[in-house]
Amino acid sequence: MAEVIAKATDVEVIYGDKPALDKINMSVKKGDIYALIGKNGAGKTTLLRLFTGQNAPDYGSIELFGKKGTHGLNEARKRTGAIIETPAFYPFFSAERNLEYYRIQRGIDDPSIVETVLKETGLYEAKDKKFKNFSLGMKQRLGIALSLMHDPEFLILDEPINGLDPAGIVEMRKLMLRLNKENGLTIIISSHILSELANMATCYGFIDHGQILQEMSAEELEAKEKSYVKVRTSNGEKAAEYLSKELQLDASYNADDDTIYIYFENNAVYPTEKISRFLFEKGYDLYSLEIAKTTLEDFFIELLGGTTIE
Repeated sequence: MAEVIAKATDVEVIYGDKPALDKINMSVKKGDIYALIGKNGAGKTTLLRLFTGQNAPDYGSIELFGKKGTHGLNEARKRTGAIIETPAFYPFFSAERNLEYYRIQRGIDDPSIVETVLKETGLYEAKDKKFKNFSLGMKQRLGIALSLMHDPEFLILDEPINGLDPAGIVEMRKLMLRLNKENGLTIIISSHILSELANMATCYGFIDHGQILQEMSAEELEAKEKSYVKVRTSNGEKAAEYLSKELQLDASYNADDDTIYIYFENNAVYPTEKISRFLFEKGYDLYSLEIAKTTLEDFFIELLGGTTIE
């Protein structure tokens, strides 16, 4: 069984008279990229702050590398890197000079570590560029470079892809995968950009209103995916009724997007030719027919009872 790197047990955090976290139980295993998924205000940042020591639980316990209590957690946090908010870099310093400043401040003896983390995060060619001239994606990567300077085993990242353009998101994804596979880093990353998390995560924790709704591996989530065919045709509502009755298909019409959704078991043989022929013979105009699968966002919305993630 894989070693548990981070664990929360019956954790509660109370702000005023409202729980920000309500009896949270979750664990991150060694080697995972753990995606913490929730709407804004769901409790993601509050939970991550507990692991970094920026907050303390009102009830329950936090563990890192099997260590509990103030002394044990402080020791374990030396093996942890984190970016909860954008670090305060000096705008007129270069990337290299900013990291050199923090190396000296933190008492890291090896000066070559600055070059190492710049290369790891793809910033070495920009090492002489001033921070104020960095793009948002480069600023995020410099923050990660800073979190890697003491060679951590566990990396905590809160919303690192928010606000990035598509190219920046791809760069961040590649960086996370490389750090995980090549450096052996265990990573917990929070976001509500679910489409991108699905491209890197090995397991998921879904959080809402301060509660972990469910934890599952990427394999378990994949097993829950549903395959379906999207059909747009004339008189879609009536066509869906015919498809359900005459072909015994699980067909339903969605008026919002004027589309028929026909669900199948995973790995099913899709009778698309049969569907199109049936509609043609019944006199319907077929506008489009597309095979698709449910997404991570679809699953999360269903888990929340149909509400959106924003």
